[in-house]
Amino acid sequence: MTLSPIYPHSDNPVTPVVTRAPNVGAAAEVASVLRKRIHSGEWEPGEALDSEPVLAAELGVSRNTLRSALQELAAQGLVIRRRGSGTFVTDVQAVMASNLSELTSMTQTIASAGMDPTIRYTEKRLRAATETEIKLLRLEDDEPVIETRREVEANKAMVSVSFEVIRAGIFPPGFDVQSIHGSIFALCDLVGHSIKYASTDLHAVVGSDFGMQHEARDESFLGLYQLHFDRDHLPILFAKTYFREGRFQFSMMRVRS
Repeated sequence: MTLSPIYPHSDNPVTPVVTRAPNVGAAAEVASVLRKRIHSGEWEPGEALDSEPVLAAELGVSRNTLRSALQELAAQGLVIRRRGSGTFVTDVQAVMASNLSELTSMTQTIASAGMDPTIRYTEKRLRAATETEIKLLRLEDDEPVIETRREVEANKAMVSVSFEVIRAGIFPPGFDVQSIHGSIFALCDLVGHSIKYASTDLHAVVGSDFGMQHEARDESFLGLYQLHFDRDHLPILFAKTYFREGRFQFSMMRVRS
């Protein structure tokens, strides 16, 4: 419970206004209950949850506490909140499987699972390469790189975040960095530098390790750090992709020598 400030010496005294803040502990409990009900199939993917007044009364909590719980579920990708329409279950029940020995784009992996992929770029810029990037991509000293940051969704639920550094020299002179959209693999195909293989390292991280905010800060992610090469063995792309726990299932074949 919070009170607005009172200014006793003001010519226009302010009457204290009481607002009820959501109960954080209760919100977490409500989120847990709703999460279990969603996983049990009580609401189908794409189906709207019961209205806020109905759910709040049913669960015995305030509307503010319920909204806080729904915001937590939305941050986890379980529901989508649409102003004026309600809260809907996202289709995240299907786990997307990928064989680490097969190099496919994110959009291909999502589409093969029968889901709708969406890529949203939050960063696209041309900049000077760092010393590490010059060595990694075997760049000329003055060759710039293109840096991108993307969020990838499956059926409107965020499933991964990717940071890429691409050698700018593979693009024609005057290339507009802001025109980049969709799949990076498709873009490399378009300029004649199709990605053929990649070296990969795996890392278990939490969201705060790579700048995630709010509830996602404490979520678990699997990080794939990949250096991609074209058919001439030229390194053209270094990517750090972080997959949300429970959204992807990776497999690989290991052979004893």
